Amino acid sequence: LDEARRIFKARYYDVVRGDDLPLPVAAAVYNAAVLHGTGRSAEFLQNSLVNCGAQVDVDRIIGPDTLGAVGTVEVQQL
Repeated sequence: LDEARRIFKARYYDVVRGDDLPLPVAAAVYNAAVLHGTGRSAEFLQNSLVNCGAQVDVDRIIGPDTLGAVGTVEVQQL
């Protein structure tokens, strides 16, 4: 069980920058990463940000621009 936790954290949670996202967003993005892959999960988040009016490129990478955009929208709306 501990090994599984380490694997899921390293291959999914850390890749989608879960510690840098608000908890409700991190949970949804992490879940999508496990089910659909980290790139597709990032794409879901970025498309949601665009739909909320944020200016962010949909490049399937959760980097500084995506993290900054998360701070510009209301978590409930996102």
